[in-house]
Amino acid sequence: MKRRIFTYSTFVLFLGLSACTQDGLPTDGAEGTPMTFTATGLDFPEARSRATVDGNWTGVSTVAVKIGGEVKDYTVTPSADGLSATLTSTDPFYWTRTEPVTVSAWPKADASTADMPLVVVQADQSGDGFAKSDFIAAEPQEVSIGAPSLKFTHRTARLTVTLTPGDGINSVEGAAVKLLGLNTTNGNPSFITPYHVAETAVYEALVAPQSIAQGTAFITVTLNGTTYSYIPQAVIELEAGNRYNYTVKVNAKGLELESVSGGEWTDSGTSEDVTSREVLVRYTANEVKKGDYIYQDGTTSDGGLRLIYTDGTMVTTPEKPQPIIDDANPVVGIVFWTPSETTPQTGRNTPASLTDDLIMRADYPKCTHGLAVALKDVTYNESEEMAWQKKSDELVADFQSSENFIHEEKTDFKSIVSGEGAEDPPMNYILGYQNTVVLRAYNEYCQKNSKLDYIVQPVAAIDEFAEYHPAPTNSTGWFLPSPKELHILCYKDVDNIADYHTDTDTRDIVNSSLTAAGGGGLKNFWYWSSGEDSSSYGAWSVHLDYGIVRNLNKPGNYYVRLVFAF
Repeated sequence: MKRRIFTYSTFVLFLGLSACTQDGLPTDGAEGTPMTFTATGLDFPEARSRATVDGNWTGVSTVAVKIGGEVKDYTVTPSADGLSATLTSTDPFYWTRTEPVTVSAWPKADASTADMPLVVVQADQSGDGFAKSDFIAAEPQEVSIGAPSLKFTHRTARLTVTLTPGDGINSVEGAAVKLLGLNTTNGNPSFITPYHVAETAVYEALVAPQSIAQGTAFITVTLNGTTYSYIPQAVIELEAGNRYNYTVKVNAKGLELESVSGGEWTDSGTSEDVTSREVLVRYTANEVKKGDYIYQDGTTSDGGLRLIYTDGTMVTTPEKPQPIIDDANPVVGIVFWTPSETTPQTGRNTPASLTDDLIMRADYPKCTHGLAVALKDVTYNESEEMAWQKKSDELVADFQSSENFIHEEKTDFKSIVSGEGAEDPPMNYILGYQNTVVLRAYNEYCQKNSKLDYIVQPVAAIDEFAEYHPAPTNSTGWFLPSPKELHILCYKDVDNIADYHTDTDTRDIVNSSLTAAGGGGLKNFWYWSSGEDSSSYGAWSVHLDYGIVRNLNKPGNYYVRLVFAF
């Protein structure tokens, strides 16, 4: 996000010289002409009275000037408005030749300091610690009698955090902000309490130049007893003489980084994008995306999602868009995945794709737009909780590979059984439709052969559910999701779903839309998938309170939620 940044002007010290001879040598006194400096260039439109942080010399009493190995003290006399100063010394340097000299300078708080001090900022900058953390200096540079100026720069990075209220938050008044994960080199603090601009939601801090590590909490906001954290997904470089502006929206479910911009600590009127967070995809209200409502006729309406970052976090509209109420065309499902979330990604092993299911692609070639989930859980024998099978001493995969399973495209099926240790196992693909085809055939085989205790109950319940809750006519119809599809329903598309990816970004978006549509939210418990486990006689399930994938004993009673492709 580009926007104008008003920053702080670099300031210059002009050397006041007496008259010189025709060859340029000073003639005022036996030792030469004393060097007298005028500090200017600090005029800034938003200047405040906190010393040089905001372009004001008030409070700075001494400047150390170093030439060669010698340091001399110069007294600071601020102008009436504090935006400039005259620097004089009772023991000044003198101009005695025309050749350039190397000069450095810095404000001097300790008369015994003979070298430029280390940059060590204050941990508590909520009061005068902010001004005390400002380090400015003229780094060593050549100064000649014909160009008598010193360029000063800030030796810290300046951070501004602006809070805005987001979803579920009425006001950010009273919020407390901290910067964490800081480098403690030279005795710098590991965290900083910023200066708070009164009656605003703006927080400012000065930080020693450093890198903020990826994956560690950087900005925390405590509001109404709850602490929220912003965790950067890439390394952040904080450079001396630069400022960084963070606009952070505080939502009831966490912080949302709206924008990051920065540039040199000068009033350049420009900025560069220094965001540490990469956007995966942006949406408009008319684009199909997760959280959208899908109706009986196959049309969709906006569910409020606007942005997905590459780390999986999402941004929604402040107010939840409501579904269209029409008894003749009711909401029948909620979208939970579209190819737009996956196709921009590179370097993936098993990116989600509807075309991986060759049987679904052959049966429904036009269903390439996404996946949607039912409004409510399935019941079997009037119970929401059901076993995968009553008996679990055989694998459906054995039936699939036997001559008992007959299908024209049998060789196009992937195995229904999967082990988490195998390379690219079936559990990492969208295969719920083909798995359901196999399980239907297996149930028919069990019916014909008096193996009723082996019937797969979640699949046996589909037809009765569809009778009362029909899927859209332009969809695949209901099927039992694969482990991959269930994991996406809770979290997002990842390569190895068994790697304990524990989050609920998608589930939270979907539950919001389920509630708005009058459906039942996904429970914080285990849900059966259509995949078997190769290491036991269990079946794969996903805990929708965490996103954990685990093989469970088939006779256990857990929940079932059906999905369809459209």
